[in-house]
Amino acid sequence: MAFVLMPFSLSAQTYITPFGGITLQGVGNTEQTGTAHKRGINNEFDTDFDLHVKVKGESKSTVGYTYGFTYGNMWNKSGRKLNFGFETDIFHNSASHKSKLSNPNTEEVTILRGLNGDSVHHLVEEHYGAGHHKFENTMTMNSWNAAANLVLSYDFSTKFSVNCGLGIGFSAVTLKEAKSLQSSPAPADPGYETTKDNGGGIVNHFNSQSNASNSLMFSQFRLGTKVQLVKNIALKIDARTMYMGESKYVFGSTKYSDHAPTDNWTYTINPNLIHTITLGLCVNLKSKNDIHN
Repeated sequence: MAFVLMPFSLSAQTYITPFGGITLQGVGNTEQTGTAHKRGINNEFDTDFDLHVKVKGESKSTVGYTYGFTYGNMWNKSGRKLNFGFETDIFHNSASHKSKLSNPNTEEVTILRGLNGDSVHHLVEEHYGAGHHKFENTMTMNSWNAAANLVLSYDFSTKFSVNCGLGIGFSAVTLKEAKSLQSSPAPADPGYETTKDNGGGIVNHFNSQSNASNSLMFSQFRLGTKVQLVKNIALKIDARTMYMGESKYVFGSTKYSDHAPTDNWTYTINPNLIHTITLGLCVNLKSKNDIHN
């Protein structure tokens, strides 16, 4: 794209806009799946079995921060109010991510070995029946994002203009310091499943690996204003909405001496929206007049 646009950029106004602001992580549907291997001291009724976990729910809206820069070219024509351009965005988003999940159906039992299968199924129905298996998750969501945008700008005067843009890009997302706590079934105090390994502390089901990453595509829409402050420097205020596609993250298995070992956990975030409001300084690097002078 850069090579295609290079000849046109020679006759365009070139600018760079460093910016910062706040980001709102929207509500999104989430899912967590894994398998607990009930063997030996962790089985029930001297019967070994696997318990397949599938819980679903929603993440909460959270507020974070964003920063980055925009590099662009705008093709202005003397006397023309509406102008178009091309921009590249590179920016970082950071916000907390929280979700509450429960099982929509009774958890599945497989690979059952023993003489008390009926008792195992009855136990699972009682403690892991639909809506009885609950988790609360917290983590930090960081992402580096790069997007290409087509933009339109309308000049109300030489000092004030409005602009909008449509773009598509890639996002490298990392979920860090993740905690997945089982709130049901769990003792009333402290209200979560516990382990003797840390003195009766709470079990983190992602304890063997609490970070996970993935890359995905996104689209975005931007709407903003530009106010000229001095020659070649303007104030820009932008509102951005990003549509993020589905992403899957693989966390580590649960490893405690008194907890059934599990496979790695898969955490899925379905498509969702992220909103940002940013403030930046637009610095003109080159204009058409600069070339001829």
